[in-house]
Amino acid sequence: MNILSSYPNLKGFIVIVTYGRSGSTILQRIVQTIPGSCIRGENNGAINPLFRAYQRAKRARFHFGKSPTEPINPWFGAERIQLDSYSRGLAGNFIEHILNPPPDARWVGFKEIRFAELADDFDEALNFIRASFPNTHFIFNKRNAEAVSQSSWHKNEPKEDVVNMVKTMDERFSMYAQKNPENTFISNHERTISDYRYLKTFFDQCNEPFEEKLIEKILSQPLTH
Repeated sequence: MNILSSYPNLKGFIVIVTYGRSGSTILQRIVQTIPGSCIRGENNGAINPLFRAYQRAKRARFHFGKSPTEPINPWFGAERIQLDSYSRGLAGNFIEHILNPPPDARWVGFKEIRFAELADDFDEALNFIRASFPNTHFIFNKRNAEAVSQSSWHKNEPKEDVVNMVKTMDERFSMYAQKNPENTFISNHERTISDYRYLKTFFDQCNEPFEEKLIEKILSQPLTH
């Protein structure tokens, strides 16, 4: 599937990367004020196994397909694996069948809280997304670890485990953003609530208008979860 031919108005792909109870639903709705945007909610980490599939195919290609293989070889044909078109195909199917945006969408994306499952492969997974989807922008949404640990979402988990997870992910967010400043932005839930105008930097990065009245209306509405 050719993503740009299916969505001719598409400017890029936005992913809100975070963890549970970080305030990402509010952030998602704010980003959705971009004209023509379709920023979906969570999809149970459906992007993660796509990355794992690509990761396995990459290993097959470069570890077992370094040279031409014969039919007698157990890795016969590994050198013919087409990684670039495979990754773009995965991306196209994800957009079409998981996100399913309207055909006139200008920005497409989603938020997800399950990136912690990737552990030490976090950077590689984001690089896969960046290479496979057009003009990808990441927003890393942080929140105070104590506040996250006290939410009902994590009530059955040891507090120490939740706090450590948040701190680990926050560090991953910061390190990735430092290495990739041109397509990343770090948001903070507490700051979004107290002074949302700092988010204008992200909108400027995308060359999109920052509609303060729409955002203020969103912030005034209570969530249902």
